[in-house]
Amino acid sequence: MSTAGQHLGNPQDANFPHDAEGRVYHLGVRKGEVANRILSVGDAGRAAMLSKMLDDPDNLFIASNRGFTVYTGTYKKTPLTIIATGMGTPMIDFVVRESRAVVDGPMAIVRFGTCGTPQTHIPIGTIMVADQSVLIRRNVDHWINESGSPYDISRPVPAHPALTEAVSSLPAHNAMYFSLL
Repeated sequence: MSTAGQHLGNPQDANFPHDAEGRVYHLGVRKGEVANRILSVGDAGRAAMLSKMLDDPDNLFIASNRGFTVYTGTYKKTPLTIIATGMGTPMIDFVVRESRAVVDGPMAIVRFGTCGTPQTHIPIGTIMVADQSVLIRRNVDHWINESGSPYDISRPVPAHPALTEAVSSLPAHNAMYFSLL
């Protein structure tokens, strides 16, 4: 077990500060510790459970002092990193930016998480694969002077078609393909 990111050292770039070992500040990882394929989950317990499916039981484990849990190993001989992000847009933003800072080449990030829905015809536990997503955030101005909607909703952002198709074709009990359109 490694607890990383405790001493910032001399950062050269405020957007991607690295410590003396080359570790990015929030994730606590450095080059070679994150695979090009990343599975993102919210819960550290889920990350620990999934890490037991990796080929090597002694895979790399890093717990950052900023709340991220990172496991890197191989799954069926393919390098894979599992990162527990916690909740919220800022946390996944750190995962994307800081992983990109320490990974060379193409990356694929798949979010495996939970969500709610107002759709009563979708049973609890249904596996959903979305082909696009939106960002929903609170409009703080609404709560101060009641201007605009209480929530801002972004335009849809499409997922990568080939990755969406690959994930959708995986065998899963009670799976449902979902499109915002």
